[in-house]
Amino acid sequence: MDPRKSLRAKVLLGYLVLVTATAILGVWAVANFVILGGSINQILQRNYRSVKAAQIMSGAIERQDSAELMYLFGRHEEAEQLFRASETVFLEEYGRAKDNVTEEGEAEIIESIGNLYPEYLLLFDRLKQTENGGEFYLSAVKPAFDKAKDAINDLLQVNQDAMIRAEEAAERRSEFAVYSSLGISALVVAFGIVFALKLSQVIIRPLEKVIAAAKEIGEGRLDLSVEAESRDETGLLAHEFNEMATRLRNYHAMNLERLLAEQKKADVIVNTIRDCILVTDQQNCLTLLNPAAEQLFNTTNERARGKHFLEVIRDEALFESIRKSSETGLPPSPEELDVPFVFGSGESQRVYRKSVSPMKAETGKLIGTVTILQDITHLYQLDRMKSDFISAVSHEFRTPLTSIAMAAGLLLEQSAGEINEKQRELLEAAREDVERLTRLVNNLLDFSRIESGRLELTLSPVDPARILELSTRPFKLQMEEKGIQLAIGVQGTPALVEADPNKIGWVISNLIGNALRYTDSGGRITLGAVQKGERVHFSVQDTGVGIPAEFQEKIFEKFFQVKDRGVMEHGGAGLGLAISREIIQAHNGRIWVESEPGKGSKFIFTLPVSKTMATSKAER
Repeated sequence: MDPRKSLRAKVLLGYLVLVTATAILGVWAVANFVILGGSINQILQRNYRSVKAAQIMSGAIERQDSAELMYLFGRHEEAEQLFRASETVFLEEYGRAKDNVTEEGEAEIIESIGNLYPEYLLLFDRLKQTENGGEFYLSAVKPAFDKAKDAINDLLQVNQDAMIRAEEAAERRSEFAVYSSLGISALVVAFGIVFALKLSQVIIRPLEKVIAAAKEIGEGRLDLSVEAESRDETGLLAHEFNEMATRLRNYHAMNLERLLAEQKKADVIVNTIRDCILVTDQQNCLTLLNPAAEQLFNTTNERARGKHFLEVIRDEALFESIRKSSETGLPPSPEELDVPFVFGSGESQRVYRKSVSPMKAETGKLIGTVTILQDITHLYQLDRMKSDFISAVSHEFRTPLTSIAMAAGLLLEQSAGEINEKQRELLEAAREDVERLTRLVNNLLDFSRIESGRLELTLSPVDPARILELSTRPFKLQMEEKGIQLAIGVQGTPALVEADPNKIGWVISNLIGNALRYTDSGGRITLGAVQKGERVHFSVQDTGVGIPAEFQEKIFEKFFQVKDRGVMEHGGAGLGLAISREIIQAHNGRIWVESEPGKGSKFIFTLPVSKTMATSKAER
């Protein structure tokens, strides 16, 4: 066969041109991305430090203004501390801004700030020595504060305008990159279509005969063969097809055709899956590792086959899940599967989501287990970054919220002078919003501590009936005002549970608060506790709007809120149930909901019986 006339040569020539065009497209795209990346880097680095410094200086001088007001209200020591601490922060950030002058007119603004700020500091000292501090504040200190604040805002605006201009340039470059890449891509696609049409004319005709013969063989005519009309690859294909037909006849005679096809398909699937697959027998010995598992555990399928699981993979927790599944024929509990499999340490540490499934023969007999480890390291890292960010932002919110709440309280107490009814209404609304935001910040911080593993439990024997009764006390007045009936039904005398009373009280209070929020007047809320084996089941049931089935698992995820058919129209941050689940799981318990839209909801969680009480009963 002449190599120049072979299908391979023709196809390779066409692919060579196609690859060349694709490479040109790739180089063009990379060049545009490099330029675009430089523009984005300019946006992020050139002006970001000045913007950040201006924002911090603005916050610092605002806190100093608050400190002056505190001083006027007689809180001298606290005001002095806040004023000097903010002065230190202001001067540090002023130095950073002064060292990062990048825009026209920025140096003059920084010089103006440098002149105005010392005057402002001197006015504070004069304020402390002035008998009529209120008038001096309004006539001298406040105007000086406004001038300095305006200069800081000018600095912020100059840098933000520069960032906007750089962003617009980056957008123009991005549009050019997109349209030019689309044009080159269209040319490559057009060439590919022409090439495919030409190639199909050479290949399809002889292949149609092979396809027709394959269909007949598929229908059972295993004695069929195809005549080879050429000496190129299509002729070789016809020859190989005839060889295949011969082998099929032999396999069919031995009744092995189906078995081999299934085996081959299974091998291809297992070997191409990126997740790690481990197969063990009834004796917990390894029978199969796919390539991904071989790479993770630094072994080969041949070396590991037949060895006990712990000889190859020294992880007791993972082995315990496999052992239980192999003995019971059931997959591990959702709580057990929620605990990730962590392999390695330091920068090479990987996090995997595990899945353990028992294998059964057609007779129902257990023959082993299949364990799949899915790499979720990237998702785990992203989740931790998000949690760290939320925690940092929440910490930053606490100080201004405290200041606002304090100022609103002082104004409502008329410490700064009398207020009219309209002003009181506005201040009450502001204080309620601050309290709501404070609760949100506290929830965010609690959830951050839980996720980072810093949840501390003070476990002790707790009486189920007692903790239910204590948890209802703060809500009795609200229930009476709303006309909702409350009932506590404890079946029998359940044993004491091993729990942190404060944390479990918080969970019950959260569930009661939710029930109260979504139950209309005339409804009913029922709390219950019943012992089932070594666990006590707590429940909070209401006659409210209910939760659709598709959301009953998702409502325990952080920040998730049901917004379907008006079910969740009362606001909230979507953290209460997520925190409750983490607290219950930390107690080695479970929490779930049973609900039907229009018929109310029943939240149930379990806690283990106190070991101390269980031991005492066993001794008696």
